[in-house]
Amino acid sequence: MYYIIPKDHVELDELRAYLNSEQAQVWIEAHAQKAHNDYYRMQSKVLKQLPVPKDLGQSHQATLPGLD
Repeated sequence: MYYIIPKDHVELDELRAYLNSEQAQVWIEAHAQKAHNDYYRMQSKVLKQLPVPKDLGQSHQATLPGLD
């Protein structure tokens, strides 16, 4: 289980919507280890690299091609 503590200016509903988005799901499926029964196993060092929209964080990674 992981938890996040967003900066004061981040709207939790927007962050939740992004984390549940197809874009985030595609990235997680591409970077996580596949576990039993179609679950994914994430290491915190990998999860920290999840791309975030510019308005949701101070550090950003590039998005996956075709998902901009």
